[in-house]
Amino acid sequence: MNTTLRRQFITSACGLTALAFSPALLAQTSAPVKAVASFSILGDLVRQVGGDRVAVEVLVGPGSDAHVFQPTPSQAKLVGQAQIVFSNGLGFEGWMTRLLNTASYKGRHVVASKGIEPIQSASDHGHAHGHSHGGAADPHAWQSVPNVITYVGNIAQGLCAADAVGCETYKKNATAYTAQLRTLHAELQAAWATIPAGQRKVITSHDAFGYYAKTYGVSFLAAQGVSTESEASAKGVGRLVRQIK
Repeated sequence: MNTTLRRQFITSACGLTALAFSPALLAQTSAPVKAVASFSILGDLVRQVGGDRVAVEVLVGPGSDAHVFQPTPSQAKLVGQAQIVFSNGLGFEGWMTRLLNTASYKGRHVVASKGIEPIQSASDHGHAHGHSHGGAADPHAWQSVPNVITYVGNIAQGLCAADAVGCETYKKNATAYTAQLRTLHAELQAAWATIPAGQRKVITSHDAFGYYAKTYGVSFLAAQGVSTESEASAKGVGRLVRQIK
């Protein structure tokens, strides 16, 4: 091999070696972060921030009720093997502490609603409660888009702590998704602005929209309180019927 050819070969080999150990390539080839989210909406937010670097498992899937959820042994095992667990907090997952203990979980636990001031689920909200928690915190904070932006920030912070190499990716994804959420917030404000304030009333079964009501100036009338653990009372249903009329 002549000197020029040898020099080119060595230079190419060094370049390939550097590429093989570059952070970008390592980031692409490393195993995804194992994450568990308590319910499907939160799981979607984690996927938006985590992207391809995070594998997300959800405990309470779409169409299921987190209020009455009972974790299975296989789900406890899933949590035990996770690197990071995301929950809503505000009392939404009454079973979470027990599950983490059962799973002997030692990883990072991120409460997505951290920093959000909870509203109280009191009967003076103008809702037709069939069952009230008597002033307990309303856990459905994600119903207000500005709160979701807080969730996204907490998720990005948690993922950065669990996977420092991917932190810039998480921050970039969070910034892009936050821009989409701000657009959504503006669209909701504009849509409700066309309806007179006194007519912004919505009938629903479950009083889960307190944060939405407060943010967008809407009244929600519901027969069932902030939790679905008990049936709506006859009195609550009767009150709702009168309000509908």
